[in-house]
Amino acid sequence: MSELSALSGVPVNRIRYYIRKGVLPEGTKVNRTTALYTDEHLAQLQLLKEGQAPGGVSASRTPPADAASRPEPPGALTVDGGPRAMQDAIAVSAIPLFRRKGFERVTISDITEAARISRNTFYQYFGDKKELFIACLTKLFLEWRREAPDGTTPVPETIKTLALAFYRVYPRWSDMMNLFRASATKDPEEFGPRLEDSMNVRIGPITADIERGIAAGLFRDVDARLAAMGVAGQLDYVFYFLSRGAFPGMDPEEVVERALDIFFNGVGKR
Repeated sequence: MSELSALSGVPVNRIRYYIRKGVLPEGTKVNRTTALYTDEHLAQLQLLKEGQAPGGVSASRTPPADAASRPEPPGALTVDGGPRAMQDAIAVSAIPLFRRKGFERVTISDITEAARISRNTFYQYFGDKKELFIACLTKLFLEWRREAPDGTTPVPETIKTLALAFYRVYPRWSDMMNLFRASATKDPEEFGPRLEDSMNVRIGPITADIERGIAAGLFRDVDARLAAMGVAGQLDYVFYFLSRGAFPGMDPEEVVERALDIFFNGVGKR
């Protein structure tokens, strides 16, 4: 958090206040004392510095003129928990839309209809469709990392637990990342850096787990980041085929155990 404070110019106590109020999402816990913060946290802090409207909504997000006059639809979405909870609820509604129609074909009207909100409400919480798309990916990432054990859990068990948690979000994550890659190809200036950030956010916690294993003498003294990329890449392929019916008669836990055994112990005879 001290690094986030230095980059944003926002004092640590003010960042903690924003997190308590639900205006800023918590960082992703890597261990008991370390959390990861992304460029999305930094961008949101910059918006908060520029001016905060009542209810935790950035004053810089001004909806289009035609949105402000449109009332909430019948049975409009309501949530408890502040701005962050509403952003999460909208993202939950949007993920199936993006997966079904693709990023380019989804319209703001599609999103507001699926989420049961007005256009004005959408623009209170998101600047545009791109911002919502990033929020959807962040939500899937946090859903995966929420199952991270505490820092006292042995590293192999931690990696196995997180691998199984990733398998549960894999179909949604994979579809969204494929859309993200396609968007980065079409618009590299806008999406390229964000795609790299998303990849780094996924690799970062795995790197930290492997570094912890190296420090404990469980793993050889290797490049932890390179090893994390290897684990992530291997599991991507395994989960692709597992989700399509490969490995009949084996449950996901057994498949993950075998895949991690191959990665950490190798295939060569000793």
